[in-house]
Amino acid sequence: MLQLTALLLIAQAQVPLALPPPRGYVNDFAGVLDAASVAHMEAVITEVRQKTRGEIAVVTLADIGDRPAADVALEIGRRWGVGVKG
Repeated sequence: MLQLTALLLIAQAQVPLALPPPRGYVNDFAGVLDAASVAHMEAVITEVRQKTRGEIAVVTLADIGDRPAADVALEIGRRWGVGVKG
């Protein structure tokens, strides 16, 4: 029984995050942001990028399951290529 439980946990951990492609700097996949907030965030992020070359992505998801938020953020950053190399 213990081995079966361990196998189920391993299989669960390997299921990739269902993540649509990015639409811009602000990706409200959960539908919780109003248009004015999205526009303001896009403007601020654009200014940060122009002045510092820093990259910011805002993502809302309806559900991340039992995954730690930091792990989800790292996975999104890696899959979308957030950040400038070098």
